Amino acid sequence: MPQTLNQRNDRASQIANTPDSPSFNFELWAKQVRPQLLAALNKRK
Repeated sequence: MPQTLNQRNDRASQIANTPDSPSFNFELWAKQVRPQLLAALNKRK
């Protein structure tokens, strides 16, 4: 079964998923960062 474009993008974005990388995947980045942001906000309360 051939890889979908999405799977290739996911793999590429896991290797270097930063806003300035050409394969930047905003949704994947947001999923990775959101728990950290929520934890940081909860600590400040």
